[in-house]
Amino acid sequence: MRNIVLTGFMGVGKSTVGELLAEELGMEFVDTDGVIETEHGPIADIVDQHGWAHFRELEQQLAAELSQREGLVIATGGGMMVDSQNAQCLEPVSDVIWLKASPEAIVARIVDAPEADPSKRPLLTEKNCEPAEVARRLLKLREPRYAKYPAVDTTSLTPAEVVAEIRRALSR
Repeated sequence: MRNIVLTGFMGVGKSTVGELLAEELGMEFVDTDGVIETEHGPIADIVDQHGWAHFRELEQQLAAELSQREGLVIATGGGMMVDSQNAQCLEPVSDVIWLKASPEAIVARIVDAPEADPSKRPLLTEKNCEPAEVARRLLKLREPRYAKYPAVDTTSLTPAEVVAEIRRALSR
């Protein structure tokens, strides 16, 4: 059974939707950021202590491991499928879906929401920059890589509606 990979920027719903999708399809759910944090500690600490290059190496190792398994719904970190090495590992054994949302929705979900913890999002905590500005800039850089996959816009959908849209996209 092919894996299903959910890619896209942080805050688009990959983890929330991935869990629902896996449950609905009877598949195992894997959150790549969660696996890295379980094995190596908080991402913010990894980045602070070892830098982004080390974190990206951890993602590459995990992508290689996951490519050897099947029947998974994989919620990737926002930059994981932007890396061509990770994409080359996962694309042959997976159906990849791009979850996207407007920059305003992303910031509302990961910075402005009452339960949000921006400290867990080290990419958005650049000095002297507003999170929305950082999100817009990174989205502009990443969108060409994301755009090669079928997209589901999560901006105004509930998680259940996103799952239904993913299932429709996969059936095409």
